[in-house]
Amino acid sequence: MIQRKGTGFLAIVFLLLAVQGHAAEDRAAAAKVAAQKAVEAWLAGVDRGAYGESWDTAAALFKKGGPREKWVSTLEQGRRPLGPAKSRALKSAEYATSLPGAPNGEYVALRFDTVFDKQVPSVEQLVATLEDGTWRVLGYSAVPAAEEEQVSAAKVAARKAAEAWLATIDRGAYGESWDTSASASRKEVKREAWASTLDQVRKPLGKVKSRALKAVDYTTSIPGVPDGEYVILQFDTTYENRGPSVETVTMALEEGKWRPGGYFLK
Repeated sequence: MIQRKGTGFLAIVFLLLAVQGHAAEDRAAAAKVAAQKAVEAWLAGVDRGAYGESWDTAAALFKKGGPREKWVSTLEQGRRPLGPAKSRALKSAEYATSLPGAPNGEYVALRFDTVFDKQVPSVEQLVATLEDGTWRVLGYSAVPAAEEEQVSAAKVAARKAAEAWLATIDRGAYGESWDTSASASRKEVKREAWASTLDQVRKPLGKVKSRALKAVDYTTSIPGVPDGEYVILQFDTTYENRGPSVETVTMALEEGKWRPGGYFLK
């Protein structure tokens, strides 16, 4: 009897977890559909030259990035010369509840394969957020497909290098992690100081129980450093002696190799 009750209880627990999992999947799927519909309507406004209207209907955080006049001017210079959109097809849609630099909420990142009248095949990238029950655009960019592929390749290569570098720290090879970091970082912090800092801060955390990529961003400029190619990665990490944490690694392309230029743990 006891065994049967226990088995029944576990069955109920697993059933509830399955229902919750399906509910989360359904919510994400519904969010993607609704966000895509809202984004395509927003893009239609941009296509017809309603640049001011596109700013008016964007997310509040989008508007904080600059005044209406600046956004209109940016599209006049960057979007209008591309001509009408001849075709646009959804390439991918990803749902998330967190975004670097933004409060927790609901977000959908969408990418479209787009052909403009006066530009080679391009990729439009947008982020939409749910704001007061309405999906609104938070970010927009359009780049040639070839350039987008180069950025994607850079992200993959930088992530591989970052994970290999983190592995050296995980095994306690703190001096080695300094040896393989970017030259600018080595100039700012001496090897002994770096090793001592990790010995005091990282070592007590214990072994890594899990590490999952949370976000990755490519940029060619970072305040305070020369222009170049950089990839900023965030990992959700759990240690043996510490709960969920976020590791941020900034990778810099140096002489053809991706090297860590910054590391933060919180």
